[in-house]
Amino acid sequence: MEKRVIIRDRQEVQAGDLNNFGIYAGESFDRIVREGLTDEKKFSGMAVAKTGVTSVTISPGTYWTNGERYIREVAHSIEFLSQLPLATKKIAAIVVIGSAIETNIEPRDFLIDAETGATEPDSVAMQALRYAEFQVVYGTENSAPQRPTVSTDNVVIAWVTLGTTGVDAVERASENDFMSLKRLDLRATELEVWKQAAGEQLTTLGTDISNINDRLRQMADSSVLARIFADVAAIKDTLELEDDYSGYGSENFLALDQSITDNTVSGYYAKVEEGVRFPDANASATAIQLFNPQEPSVLVAGNGLCLPRYTEVRRLNIDAYYQPLSLSQYEYQEVQFKTIAISAKRLRFGLARTVCNNSEFWKTGTFDYSKGIFTDKLGRTYQALGTDFDSAYTNSKEKFIRLQQFWYDTEVEYYQERVATDFTVNGAMVAQTFLNTQAGWLTSFDLYFTQVAATGNVRVLLTKTAGGKPDLSKVIAETTIAAANLVMGSNPKTASHWTRISLAPTALEAGERYGIVLITSGDHYVGLTQGANYGAGTLFYSTDGAFFQGDLTLDMMMRANFASFTNTRVEVDLASLNLSGGINDIDIAFEGITPAGTELHFEVRPEGSGTWFRIGGDGNPFLGLPALVRFRAVFVGTKDLMPGFKLTGSDVTVSRPATTFRHHTKTRNLPAASQSVKVICILDYFNEANHDFDVKLNDVQHGTLNIAPATVVDEVIGENDGTRKRIRRTCEWTSAQIPVATNQIAIRSDGAIAAATEVFHVERMTYLTF
Repeated sequence: MEKRVIIRDRQEVQAGDLNNFGIYAGESFDRIVREGLTDEKKFSGMAVAKTGVTSVTISPGTYWTNGERYIREVAHSIEFLSQLPLATKKIAAIVVIGSAIETNIEPRDFLIDAETGATEPDSVAMQALRYAEFQVVYGTENSAPQRPTVSTDNVVIAWVTLGTTGVDAVERASENDFMSLKRLDLRATELEVWKQAAGEQLTTLGTDISNINDRLRQMADSSVLARIFADVAAIKDTLELEDDYSGYGSENFLALDQSITDNTVSGYYAKVEEGVRFPDANASATAIQLFNPQEPSVLVAGNGLCLPRYTEVRRLNIDAYYQPLSLSQYEYQEVQFKTIAISAKRLRFGLARTVCNNSEFWKTGTFDYSKGIFTDKLGRTYQALGTDFDSAYTNSKEKFIRLQQFWYDTEVEYYQERVATDFTVNGAMVAQTFLNTQAGWLTSFDLYFTQVAATGNVRVLLTKTAGGKPDLSKVIAETTIAAANLVMGSNPKTASHWTRISLAPTALEAGERYGIVLITSGDHYVGLTQGANYGAGTLFYSTDGAFFQGDLTLDMMMRANFASFTNTRVEVDLASLNLSGGINDIDIAFEGITPAGTELHFEVRPEGSGTWFRIGGDGNPFLGLPALVRFRAVFVGTKDLMPGFKLTGSDVTVSRPATTFRHHTKTRNLPAASQSVKVICILDYFNEANHDFDVKLNDVQHGTLNIAPATVVDEVIGENDGTRKRIRRTCEWTSAQIPVATNQIAIRSDGAIAAATEVFHVERMTYLTF
């Protein structure tokens, strides 16, 4: 401690001296935190969880700013009922600020007459406290809500998405988390372990490649070596070796962030997506919407799910009453669960969707759709940034299709943990599993309560199962029933004696087991039936929020209601699409489920045409670059099963490519200075009559830009349709163009087309130096 109070024998001690004991210590601790840990605004603890339909609770924690710490020692609740959006959604930011307050009021005597010793009592604050306070900043209401702008003086601890009925989701602002020394130590340890393991492998690879390079120089002339180096460059790129391992490299341009592209250079104008492509000259993105909001042929649920019109029919009926079960007899506990999302799909169609052979690279590994991370077969990862539904993915739960003018990406399972929302609730928990024998859309189910209390809402979860037990990490539907809406039944044969649990339509697969989980703090009783044969399931109860104990002799009374569709084929008009200058491509991204035996496809009809074109089918509606097209969805299925998709969160983009592009690479650092450079580009769907492609070299070391090659040689390596070909273009620079040897180069390439309706792309670029 830099400063301390000195007290001597027989010395007068004043109030300021005693206060300085705490002041000096506090200043020292503040300086330690500010200079040794962080001087930024951060927070620790303060976990935000939804604890009611319209409320959240913030746990105790600490707010750190410029070394000072402000605390909150008790949980704090925030109610959003008065701030809920009227029609769509909005996002609220919970921020923390610090203030110094005086608290802990206690009575104390104060001397008012030194001669007589008379005192006077008074109640005064005995504690100075740095107190953390919470405020809420609200964004504007929108179908695609944006986060509100928060002052830099405040620290956001969580983002809360509000729907019309309550809190939809809570996201922790983890970027503002206080990083403890323990967490930093763990991260440093992980890096050291990785460095030790990877360093030996990379060193060995570098030696092997150097030996190969030396032997090749002794065995072949430069023309043969150039071709071999191009292949080795591709291998080098696959192995992710650094540039200075050799004077050559290769790039397949799968995704912008993991390529050698430098999009920060002035004049850059290109798109990197499974090849270097022409950027959008114009694009327009909107949410998928019904042309008629009151469209009679479909029903739109509260979560935006669009299904053909249906009525409800009962498929599962367990109504033989045997005895009641008290829900409150089990342990009152904290229950954590996760809701998961409907599978996502992306359909891209248009004249610019030429197929790149580099897309085969995705088949060498797996793609984590939720995080946008591709992992190759050697365990290396690539991060795909800036595209919500970008790239392709090939693990067992996902597939992709690449055809000329048609790209389709889909997750094949009904639900994925791609988007998961955490919830925490309190109460006793009871569950019932059942076997779903026929695929369909569950719309509601009925429960039979023999006794209901005046208070205690019931949280109802519909979950997938693991090992026959409800899996609380995979909740596919959930709702809350107020205690006042629970029906006390005395005759299970009477429909009005059952409590209806309405859900957003939820697709269930045939042959899969699902769980219904009840969580409540109320003294409610549910009816049980004897035998446990009706639903091929098991009654469970929980004592610790995670593990269920099964009862093989009883089942919970329940009725499951499914959608019965009015028609087996439904055409639904959606909002028209338009783009100034004409449409060349369409990109549709949405969440949806297309069960086996059903079909969901989209169609467009150009303005002035009487023909509807199926996207991905025969014919191309964009050949004439129409500025306006009608848009519709077509559902095909059976009375019992139809496809469905969510309007909420969907996106349809129409675009038209530019007629030029300019691409720049990052600076390539060569292991040795060179005056001889070759750049080999693979161009696909290239038509010499209508297309142009040029390569220029930048000598970064000496500041010489846009050096034209000495020679350009083309070699046809594939035919597409007679006029559009796959060619290898080799550009070479010699000492005549590079008079002073350089060890830093960058490559610029320019493309041009006669019309937006016929494009090409750069599949691969390889550079060689000698």
